[in-house]
Parts: sequence; structure tokens; C-alpha cells
Amino acid sequence: MIKTIKSACTILVLVASSLANGFGANGHRIIGEIASNHLSTEAKEQIRLILDSFPLAFEATWPDEMRSAGGSFWSYEASLNWHFINVPRRTTYEKSPQEPKGDSYTALKAFVAILKGEEVPEGAVKAALEKELNGDLYSQKAKRYAVSFIVHIVGDIHQPLHLGYKSDNGGNSISTHWFGEERNLHDIWDVELVETQQLSYSELARKIDRLTPEKKANIQSATTMDWINESLKLRLEAYDTSLLQGNDSDDDYKYSYIYVPVIEDQMVKAGLRAAALFNSIYAD
Repeated sequence: MIKTIKSACTILVLVASSLANGFGANGHRIIGEIASNHLSTEAKEQIRLILDSFPLAFEATWPDEMRSAGGSFWSYEASLNWHFINVPRRTTYEKSPQEPKGDSYTALKAFVAILKGEEVPEGAVKAALEKELNGDLYSQKAKRYAVSFIVHIVGDIHQPLHLGYKSDNGGNSISTHWFGEERNLHDIWDVELVETQQLSYSELARKIDRLTPEKKANIQSATTMDWINESLKLRLEAYDTSLLQGNDSDDDYKYSYIYVPVIEDQMVKAGLRAAALFNSIYAD
């Protein structure tokens, strides 16, 4: 059933102009591919069973594809809020007002609990999932939702404009230029910086997933709050549009030169950390 929905939504997402997805489809596939490459034997097998052998790289885009499906669960009434975190200027996540419908952090905790078979924290995320899943938070369907959302949300947290300002919708309302065409700032970080080299998701995953064991271990030792704080630090740079105000392609090339390595670094971190999270869930 989910595979059928997936196919229909793939068609819909091609024509849905309103989507602004964290890292875009290719970015999420890259993260999913890297995560797959670093799963433990047990985590790989458990995820294979949950996904019915469907590749994690493709599963990673499903929460975005389903935003075209309509219905309250996929709208701002529920899960759409789980793709981002609003943190006001000059503050931290811990000191920010809690989003009443949840956010990436609270949703991630809920989905981890589902895969662990633990009690899901009370709140809007749990209520929305219970309604969507007919009250069964530990069914096969619920586990598939959990795997999909976990790899997707980890990616979203590593895109700094998914921790953007509420006033401009994470840069979606900031109009700028990219090689002679009008773009919004969020789209540049979601898609354009990833697509600059015109590589497939698997090619780019192979290109950037080449860290030493020591660097890999250091990245994977970070907590979820560390991920958030890293993206908040990068957010300051992401909002600097001084190189993107005119139609000078030299400035756009310079911007690419500066920030393509940054976005690649974020995707590697997201993939490694998603793998570490799955590995910890299935460690026992």
C-alpha cells in the first residue's frame, strides 16, 4: 500500500510548485545513501525488513513527497511542522518558545521511541501519529513511518535554513538571484548548491563519503542538540545574501565555491549521524 502511495506522490511532487524541501530530493537521497553505507549488520537487516528491501536513499524523500497528498496529517495541521525548527535570533533552541504542533526535534524523539518500542512522549506529535495510525504506534506501518521520517528529519536539521527565522519562512520569503534567475534563499541551500556539480545522488555520495575513521567517530559522537547548534551557527552565514543581490555570475560562482563544500559537509554529517542513530536503536 505504501509503495502505491509512494508512486503516486512521486508524480505529484514533480508538479507541485509549492514544495520547499530540506536539501531537495537529491540531497535527501545522498544522506540516505551515506546512512545505508554505515549501518551496522543488525540495523541494516531490521531496516530492510521494515522497508521491504526498498532503498533507504529513496525512502528518505517520502515525507516530502507526501506533502502533495493533502489531508490534515500532511499539512500545517500536523507533520509539516516536523520539517523545521524555529529559533529566534540571538537565542538557543532550549530557550525558544515550544512549537505547539511540534518540530523536527520533538518529532525525531517520537519516531526513535517507536522503533525502540518505548513510550512516545506526550504532545502534539504523538496525538497526530495516533490519529494517522489508528492508535497503533508500533505497527509495521508505524515503523515504516519512523524509518522514513528519521532519515529525513536528520537531513532537515543539517540544512541551516530549516532552522531559519519564522518571519521569512526559513528564507523562503527572501528573493535573490542565482545565475541570472530569480530564486529564494531557501531554494539555493536546498537544491542549487547540491546540484551545482550535476552529479547523481550516488555519484555525489561516493565523492563526499571519504572521511577517516577518526573524523567519522567524532561526527557520530555529537548529540542531536549539537547538530542543532551547528546549524544555528551556519545559519548566520546562510542569511548573508551580499553575493546574491545582482546578476553577476562571478558572484554566484564565488558563492558556490564557498558554500558547496559547506553543504557537502552537512550532508556527510547527516548521513553518518542518521546511521549512528539507527545503529544505536538496534544495538541491543
